[in-house]
Amino acid sequence: MKRLFLIIVFGFMICVLTSCAPPEPELNDSFDVPISITGTLDCAAELSRTGDAITLALTSPDTLAGLSYTYTNGGLTASYNGLSCITDEGALPDTALPRILYAVVTDIKNAAYLRSDEEGDVFQLQGATVTLRDGIPVRIDVTDPAYSILAK
Repeated sequence: MKRLFLIIVFGFMICVLTSCAPPEPELNDSFDVPISITGTLDCAAELSRTGDAITLALTSPDTLAGLSYTYTNGGLTASYNGLSCITDEGALPDTALPRILYAVVTDIKNAAYLRSDEEGDVFQLQGATVTLRDGIPVRIDVTDPAYSILAK
């Protein structure tokens, strides 16, 4: 009887300990999310990921619609209405919005778990707080420069 009691208590402890572990920050390998961006620049865009390619395509305001940035394997392609420029990823300053989003997406595995709320699981990166729901970023708050990026 004592042995059965110890097995039950041990099994219960394992269940409690494994169920309390914080979620791991993981992004889906493929997603396409319409986002709104507020801060230094107020605009709407599409944030997408397909394998190693991460793309930010601006959809508004009209003066920026059609401008897109795609990061792949350390390279950056900036394009606007059929005109493209390919360069290395360091061509943009660290404070540029496409660079910030690229850093968030590529560095998410190093994020620290903060909490879960009604929007999803919240993680902290250097300079940004990221909320993930089902492996898709639904909110990114950047501190410097101040940007708030929300999935629509």
